[in-house]
Amino acid sequence: MQLFHTSHGPSYNFRLGKENTSLSGITFVRNPDLPFLELKQCDSLDHLSSKKHFHEELSIGLVEEGTTRVWSEGQQFQASAGQVVCFPPLVPHACHPENPSIWKYTMIFIHPEWFADVPCDLPIRRPHFPVLLQGARGSQCRQLILACRSLLHEDASPLEIESMLL
Repeated sequence: MQLFHTSHGPSYNFRLGKENTSLSGITFVRNPDLPFLELKQCDSLDHLSSKKHFHEELSIGLVEEGTTRVWSEGQQFQASAGQVVCFPPLVPHACHPENPSIWKYTMIFIHPEWFADVPCDLPIRRPHFPVLLQGARGSQCRQLILACRSLLHEDASPLEIESMLL
């Protein structure tokens, strides 16, 4: 099994106080004052996401359009528009959209060190973390992703963004 470690590093273009870079159909947004947080918006097939890979960060993703098969820890799930997927740090996973031309998603990546100083009921260090978040937890995470995206794009203050994460 070949795994890809994805780390987006500091190679970003600076614009309006935030770090922002775009690839074909993919945009990464960061606030340089919040190095533990990154947002990824994907409006087309991201070829790396279909390969087994992992992140150093907690990864929470909202499927905005389309449907994808999600593989994680030897299990497969289906995630459709409006559903939220979550992967703990260092857990291999992959997504295989059913129709890549209409697959759209947004993910936030939060470095686990940030959780050391905040109260958090997400069991991010548990090996079998739920991949597909349902019910109230899924709804909370969906709202978190949308709020994070809005605040990062609006150049909100680091205090506003970090308060929203709590």
